[in-house]
Amino acid sequence: MKVLLLQKMDDTGMKILADAGLQVDIPTDTSEEGLAAVVANYDAIIVRGMVKLTAPVIEKAINCKVISRHGVGLETIDVDAASKAGIPVAFTPGANANAVAEQAVSLMLDVMKKNCILSRKLMIEKDYQCRLGVMNSELKGKTIGVFGLGNIGRRVAEIVTRGFGATIIGYDPYVSQERFESMNLDGRLTTDMDELLANSDIITLHAPGSEVGMIGERAISLMREGAILINTARGPLVDEPALYAALKNGHLAGAGLDVTACEPPDPNNPLFTLENVVATPHTAALTKEGNVNMAVGAAEQVVGVLFEGKKPWGLANPAVWDSRRA
Repeated sequence: MKVLLLQKMDDTGMKILADAGLQVDIPTDTSEEGLAAVVANYDAIIVRGMVKLTAPVIEKAINCKVISRHGVGLETIDVDAASKAGIPVAFTPGANANAVAEQAVSLMLDVMKKNCILSRKLMIEKDYQCRLGVMNSELKGKTIGVFGLGNIGRRVAEIVTRGFGATIIGYDPYVSQERFESMNLDGRLTTDMDELLANSDIITLHAPGSEVGMIGERAISLMREGAILINTARGPLVDEPALYAALKNGHLAGAGLDVTACEPPDPNNPLFTLENVVATPHTAALTKEGNVNMAVGAAEQVVGVLFEGKKPWGLANPAVWDSRRA
C-alpha cells in the first residue's frame, strides 16, 4: 500500500510507515492540479504544512482510506469533502500543545521585557545606555485573558499561573464551570468575551481559524489601555489594520505574533515597522519534541486504519467512521 506525504516529516514518523511496509511518496508538485493528477494511486494521504487538500483533489482520491493531518489545524483540508467521500480525517490534538504554549508565554515575556528592542540597540547600535530609558514589566500579578481553553490554552494558563504567579480569565464556550474548576487554575471562567477583553492585561488567543476578525476595532477598543495581544493561533483572527492603529496610537502596549493574516506575510506588512511588535514566522509548533509527537501521531493513525481498522484517536469527522470507505 502507498502513502502520499505532502511534506517530509520527522524520521520517527517515516520509520513507523516504513516498518509497516508502506511505500511513501513525497510529491514535487503540490498544486491542486498536481495533486489531483496522482492521488488516485494512494491508500492514505498525510497533510503537513500549508499544502491544501481541496475538494477537487479529494474527489480524485478514489482509493484513499484515510487522510491524516500532521498537526492540529484542519483549515488546509476540506473535511466536508472527505466526509462526503467516506474518508476519515485524523489529526493530532495535543501533540504540539506544550510547544505552542511555551511560545505564547515567550512572546508575552519578549514584549513585556522589550527584549527584541534592547537586543538590537545593544548588539547593532552598540547602545549600552539604552538600559537607562527602559522600564519593563513582570508577569507576576498580571491578569491573563485566555481565549480558548483547549490543550494549548489550558497549558498556557498552567504556565502563567503556576510558574509566574499570574491569574487568568478564561473564555471557552465548550468548557463548563465544573470542567474549569477541575483544571485547578488561579482565576475564573467567564461566558462574556467583553469581560475578558476589559479586564485582562494580556490577551492570548487559542481559538480555531473560523473565528475570522474576532479581534477587530470593537474588541480592541474594549481592551485595557496598555494591554498586550498575543496570537499563536491563526492570523485571520485579528484585524491587522485595527491592531496596527491601536499599537501606533499607544492604546495597546504591544503584540506578540506567531501568525499573520496572510502567510507568508507581505514583507511590507505595517506591523513589522513597529518596535512594540515581536513577530515569528509561524514556528510555535516547530520544536523537535512537537515535530516528533505530530509525526508519530499522524503515522500511527494511518497504520491503525489501514492494517487494523482502528478508529483514529484524533478523528475530525467521527460520523463517517461506521460508513467509511473500505
